[in-house]
Amino acid sequence: MYLIVVDLEASCWEAAWVRHRMEIIEIGAVRLDEQLTVVDEFDSFVRPVAIPRLSSFCTKLTTITQAQVDAADTFPDVFARFLAWIGPKPYRLTTWGAFDIGQFRLDCGRHGLLFPEQLAVDHLNLKSKFTKWKGVRRVGMTEALDLLGLPHTGTHHRGIDDARNIVRIAQVMLPQLSGPDGVARTCSVARVEQPIETVERFCKAWPELDLDKISAFFSEDAVYHNIPLAPVTGRDAIKATIASFTTGVDRIEFEILHAAANGNVVLTERVDRFFSLDRTIELPVMGTFEVTDGSITAWRDYFDLNQFLSQTTTP
Repeated sequence: MYLIVVDLEASCWEAAWVRHRMEIIEIGAVRLDEQLTVVDEFDSFVRPVAIPRLSSFCTKLTTITQAQVDAADTFPDVFARFLAWIGPKPYRLTTWGAFDIGQFRLDCGRHGLLFPEQLAVDHLNLKSKFTKWKGVRRVGMTEALDLLGLPHTGTHHRGIDDARNIVRIAQVMLPQLSGPDGVARTCSVARVEQPIETVERFCKAWPELDLDKISAFFSEDAVYHNIPLAPVTGRDAIKATIASFTTGVDRIEFEILHAAANGNVVLTERVDRFFSLDRTIELPVMGTFEVTDGSITAWRDYFDLNQFLSQTTTP
């Protein structure tokens, strides 16, 4: 299985980085084989269409000029060439962080293109892996290079140069990891756990009410929205929220009646049961999960709050 290491550059502004206004202006990518050896590269500028003019801030940050993007093709043509370059063989998209996947989705939507879910299903977030490996806070690519004693090469915030530097981090880090994060699992055709399987394991983890085990399923910046209540962001905040509604509860079971997945999004129809000394509460729930690189990044549950509260009152 190939690793396709990608870095995108997008239009930006100094005053406000409004995500929906940003457009890809460069796709840089490096293909690695199972020995983490560079096979070939892809690099192309992209002409933005919603806001064609680059800001002076963007040009200074990336060194990409107006003339370069004006001479480039628009996203649909460049993206088609990028997918053709990836080819039909098994691959795993690899990036530093989650930005690139989100920006691909945004630009596909802007141009009416179907987003290829394969890009997200087996996505390898090296930033997240590096954080766990080194036991540090999330760091940028240049900080990671410094921590590994590797000099930065090329021009920072140029897609192809950043992709090459991400490759150098991967070549040091992945061989030293074991288990599902190691090079053997990452680059082989060994089966990768699918998002629906991650969600099934998550639901099976509840009866013991081990909050550390449950919260470990979430990414550091995950969002939990127990609708109609207010959403919470971050693994620690999610853990605290779960603790608040499990106080006085002896056991919780999530029974999945039906589950379906589309890419990294998993839908569940469930019956959640809360067991305590004097009662059992049953609650029908529809849940939506977003899973990236084996971690839950978003969890939204929809239920009837009155139905829940009516079962908590003393007869």
